[in-house]
Amino acid sequence: MKCVIMAGGRYGDPEQYRRWLQRAELVVAADAGADFAWRIGVRPQAVVGDMDSVAPHVLETMERQGVEIVRHPAEKDCTDTQLALALAEERGAREIVVMGWEGDRLDHVLSNLFSGVAPLHRGVEMTYAAPGLTVYLIAADRELEGTLGDLVSVVALSEAAVGVSLEGFQYPLEDATLRYSYPFAVSNRLLRSPARIGLRQGVLAVFHYLSPAG
Repeated sequence: MKCVIMAGGRYGDPEQYRRWLQRAELVVAADAGADFAWRIGVRPQAVVGDMDSVAPHVLETMERQGVEIVRHPAEKDCTDTQLALALAEERGAREIVVMGWEGDRLDHVLSNLFSGVAPLHRGVEMTYAAPGLTVYLIAADRELEGTLGDLVSVVALSEAAVGVSLEGFQYPLEDATLRYSYPFAVSNRLLRSPARIGLRQGVLAVFHYLSPAG
C-alpha cells in the first residue's frame, strides 16, 4: 500500500504534490499537515497528533466529514510525524511519502529524516518530498532518474555506509565507505538518467534537487 503523510512543515506549489497524492491509497495528516490538506482540497483518511497546531475549524470540519481523528496527549515520547509513520505501518503501508517534513526547525528536519530509518529496515520504501527536492532513504542499490545536471548529494544516516558506488555522476565513487561524521559525497551532478547508486551495507539519504523541468 502507498501512503502519503502530510506533516506540518513547509509546502510549496500544490502541483508538486499531486503526483504523489494521486497514487496514494492512504493519506495521513500529522497535526497541522491537515491545514495544507484542507487548503488544496485533500481529505485524509486520518489526522493524528496532539492537535496543538492544526486550525480548530479544519479539525472540526474534517471530523464532521468522517475523517478519523487520532488524538494523543501533548506530553508524549513521539513526534506527530512519528505517530503518523506508526499509523501508516499499522494500516499496511509498504511505500511512504512524507510531505511537509522540512521547515524552520532543524531539529524537526533531522528527526523526520532519521525517523524513516526504522521503517526502511522493516522493508518500507521511504521518500521525502519538499519544494524542489526529493530525498530517498535507501539500504540497497537504487537507480535514480532525473534531468542531466541535477544536483545530488548522498549522506550516511548510519554510522557507516559501506560499498557505496556512484555511476552516471560527475564525481563517481567505487566501493567507498561514507560516514555521517565525514559527509564528503555532496554536490554531485547527474550525467545520465537513470544513474546508479550502489550500497552494500548501511543507510543513505539521497538528496535529489530537481531542475525546473524535473
